[in-house]
Amino acid sequence: MAKLSNILIFIGVLALCFGIVFAAETSEPDYIEIYFGENITNLTPSYIIGEEIVLDLKVNFSGPILKTTNLKGSVADYEVYRNLMDVLDYQGVYYNTDEGAKDLVGSTLQADFAFNDAGSQVVYLRVDSNTDTFESLNLDVSGSGSPPPKMPYLDFGADGNIEWQFFGDLNGYSTDFILSDTLTENDDGEIIIPDDDSNYWCEKINLPYTRDVQVYAKLEELDVGENITATIVQLSNPSCLNDCDGYGGQYVCDLEPEGAGANYYGCDVNMGYAIEGEFLVCIYNNVEGSGSTQHAKLKIEGNNINSAYTCSFTGDKYSCDSDGSDDFLIKVKSGVYTEVLNGQANFMAGLVNSYEAFIDVLNNEIENCDDLTDGKCAIPLEVGSLSEGILSLENLNMEYQTGSGLKSTDQFYMGMSSDPGRIIEIGSIDLENISNSEVLEMSTSGLLLFTPFVNDSGTYELKLSLDPGPFTTLDVEIGGNGSSGLGDGAESLIKEYISFLNLQQTSYSDVLDSFGLTEDVVSALSDLNGYLNTLNSLNNSNQTEVENFNEGLNDDLDALLTNLPKTIDVLSELEEVVIIEPNDITLDITDSEDERLNAYYVQEDFTINSVVKYVQIELFDGTFTEGTTVTKTINGQGSNYYVYETIPTSIVLNPKDDVLMEGFSLFKEGVNTLYRQEVSSVSGFSYSYFVESDISSGSSELKTILIPKNGIAPRGYESVPVCGDNKCAVLEVDGEKIYLEDALSCPEDCAKKVNWSGILIIFFIGLLIIIAVTVYFRFFKSGAGSKGETRKAAQFASPGDEEKLRKYISSSLRSGISRDKIIKTLLERGWKKEQVDYAFKPKTVAKK
Repeated sequence: MAKLSNILIFIGVLALCFGIVFAAETSEPDYIEIYFGENITNLTPSYIIGEEIVLDLKVNFSGPILKTTNLKGSVADYEVYRNLMDVLDYQGVYYNTDEGAKDLVGSTLQADFAFNDAGSQVVYLRVDSNTDTFESLNLDVSGSGSPPPKMPYLDFGADGNIEWQFFGDLNGYSTDFILSDTLTENDDGEIIIPDDDSNYWCEKINLPYTRDVQVYAKLEELDVGENITATIVQLSNPSCLNDCDGYGGQYVCDLEPEGAGANYYGCDVNMGYAIEGEFLVCIYNNVEGSGSTQHAKLKIEGNNINSAYTCSFTGDKYSCDSDGSDDFLIKVKSGVYTEVLNGQANFMAGLVNSYEAFIDVLNNEIENCDDLTDGKCAIPLEVGSLSEGILSLENLNMEYQTGSGLKSTDQFYMGMSSDPGRIIEIGSIDLENISNSEVLEMSTSGLLLFTPFVNDSGTYELKLSLDPGPFTTLDVEIGGNGSSGLGDGAESLIKEYISFLNLQQTSYSDVLDSFGLTEDVVSALSDLNGYLNTLNSLNNSNQTEVENFNEGLNDDLDALLTNLPKTIDVLSELEEVVIIEPNDITLDITDSEDERLNAYYVQEDFTINSVVKYVQIELFDGTFTEGTTVTKTINGQGSNYYVYETIPTSIVLNPKDDVLMEGFSLFKEGVNTLYRQEVSSVSGFSYSYFVESDISSGSSELKTILIPKNGIAPRGYESVPVCGDNKCAVLEVDGEKIYLEDALSCPEDCAKKVNWSGILIIFFIGLLIIIAVTVYFRFFKSGAGSKGETRKAAQFASPGDEEKLRKYISSSLRSGISRDKIIKTLLERGWKKEQVDYAFKPKTVAKK
């Protein structure tokens, strides 16, 4: 078995190298020059240790360059590099790119994956185009090795949502019961369950990741001898409270109440797939009848805020409503499994959801697949394990419908070769249409190159380069003002270290705080000043003591600095304004659907600026540590608020273990882990936290939500006017009221605004407009040079979407973020270019 493992590892490494060769096969540009600005070429700039090097640069282009081009800087054996696009972003320089060629490589009937530890790897599936649709998909998943893989999983689309996972054999159920958020099991009433199989009594419970649920309900039999059935239903919208659609319920078990008095009775619901999250755990009478015969009693608990639902089943769907005043005494235990896959697994049994839902997910992934150079489309498949072992995929049977008919395939693809794409425009320079050459004037700002610690002050060579591409060099002075260098004496040595650490505190205080290094740096500065005071006192007494002090100084300083930062490298930095969507506010932090909507409007009172830095630190002992610091600042007025921070598990897999957040308490674990802090005044309130991984790509999903401690007052907002609801709908934006209904459009709701004289005037004006429009379209519409234009279709689904976008743009511009960077961020988040361009234009508000 070990030999097989070695062979598979060798094959995996060979395939990886093959992919790297294809992906990295790029040539150095022939016609790029880089040189320093004219004002510094005859100078020797001087820097003290730890100072940032910012110099003017000129780059001479004669054509497009690769998107992967880096700007590199090195001095005194210290080197940093940044992607050129990141540097351009930092300096607010506009650029545009194209997409490179992509092709799948390494087709195979069997894909093998060797894991040395918990982790994941990616393989690819291929379809003809993003308009294809899946008909079916099945494959064999096998585990082997010593030990075999633990709870292996498949993520179709590699989007963080697992579609298949192996649990193993059911070993029993959890020791502790799982209750709804509001149930305390203090039963103080009961309801009667009659002979009617269409009514369901349910409790919403947050279930862990499981395939089997043991359902318990506190029941009393009424001597009819019939069983009560338990099942699990999922709401289409987990936040829905009334007239909610539900589905599921196909897996059931029978509770068998017997004997006198009320007791908990349990049975096992064995699901055909895995579930996780909030579900309705329901009981109902499986006996058809008129509802006149009483079969059992279900114990209840009076709670104004509760987790109970009552559902009815008609035809093929459930209709559910939140119960008004009571919780039902229903609770569960979750399954415990063997987890290890040693042999072949049942693919259908491992699906996290139903097979129909799985096919729907695959079709969504087709819509988002990666376009290939040959016109086909690639779907990434992430293959993972929670332990070491070997995982194999084979016997793929994938059928999909294309424009030319039904097709099938049995091929996996082990890798994707791709050109990185090109930068085709920078500033006003069109790199694709250059007749001679064009010069871009920029600087090293954003490269974040700082002078390193050096043993001797003096002249060092600074090298700046584009990679791939040319380089240029310049001599710089490092080590202070040149009057005395490091190594010229103990006093100079100590002062250089003090200066070095002081600069770290000044430039990277937030990073030091997040990495837990602030106290160490402060302590080291105190010790260094102590050394300096000792040295000064010795200078005034005995020269022999000074020499003895100097002999041990280097060793003392090495020991003092060993766990302190030698270099702090900010690999990426993103500044943005946090955008809150209505579905970001869940019923975990509000008590009702109405409160949830009002809470969404509360967020409009605040602007939250976020700074996310992915940082790598090298310590003096040579070890490296890395992570992401998140700093948020609240702008707005308000007192006595709860501040919630939402961290999705799709961004941070284990927030409880990987997130260090002082001042906040863990409020709720789940798909979106919630942290909470009470804040007396939110104006200018700022906080930071640290994540032990790179989460910069998902920073926009880190949401901040503010909820008043004394409750959420209703707001006078309406996003969708409904004529006949006795409300004259109005949208309030920045203090201006925009009426979405009036006496003409909806007299039922706005009758008090009716002015018959005004109506007649408006009627005649409208008649004139109709005549004018008719004349225009009849006689002038074909005129090519007309300055008039017909009314465009609405750019937004609702006024709220437009105002939300306008507010984000306004807040970002006030925060100093460039227009181009704002546009780029919004397009990446799914806004259309037409919407963004429209929102940048001034808006004329019609006041009522």
